[in-house]
Amino acid sequence: MDQVQNPWLHLPNEAPFIAPGDVEAVAALNVRASRTADHRHRFRLQTQLLPDPFTGRVDAPVVLWTANPGYTDNERARRWGPDIQSDDFWHSRSEDLWECYRRNLRHEAQAYPLFFLNPRLRGSPGHRCYTRQFRNLIDDCGDKQVARHVLVVEEFPYHSREYPSGWRMPSQAYSHFLMRKAVERGALIIALRARRALLEMVPEVRGARVLGRRSRNPALSPGNLDGYGEIVERIRSESQPGEPSACKATAGNR
Repeated sequence: MDQVQNPWLHLPNEAPFIAPGDVEAVAALNVRASRTADHRHRFRLQTQLLPDPFTGRVDAPVVLWTANPGYTDNERARRWGPDIQSDDFWHSRSEDLWECYRRNLRHEAQAYPLFFLNPRLRGSPGHRCYTRQFRNLIDDCGDKQVARHVLVVEEFPYHSREYPSGWRMPSQAYSHFLMRKAVERGALIIALRARRALLEMVPEVRGARVLGRRSRNPALSPGNLDGYGEIVERIRSESQPGEPSACKATAGNR
């Protein structure tokens, strides 16, 4: 399998946070989004936020494929409760969040590779979403084991209020590479959203074991996934007492 260089190693240190190869495509999408009659600009990319192309160990035994990171503004955060601050607040002020992002995008080790489960990020939209989505798995396996053995790959890497289906960015080649590697090592794959895009862009998954959800609910629960027990078993079988938090960079991406 050909190696694909990690484009997120070259992400700027200041906003706009766009992978160098994506600049023109991001600008084109945002111009189109700003011309729509929708005053909320549902598909406008929030490049003041650090992107989420993937989260977790790249060699994790369980891999989730989903659409793209959402966007929680002040209004949405207020609806969630007084303990939640907006994405803009966290991305502009939290050194903890910055450190987690930096290590994640470089495939460096951290205590919680699926870093939105890190208790240090409690109060962030990401922590709220991930702890809710993984609630059953956390109860069955523990938060650190879930964080160490699950990788989330986003079909589209940039934040927006809604998923801009059909748009393509050069940086997505790396996400597709991670999915091909997942198939190669026999990882358990769960397609939560954007399943059609996964089959189109990574045809290798057609021969792999891919779990799907029963409803629009993205929760990983026994009632929503036919193979939920397989996920629990895979995490438990890979977990060892006192195991190190290793996150090995994919060859060719150092």
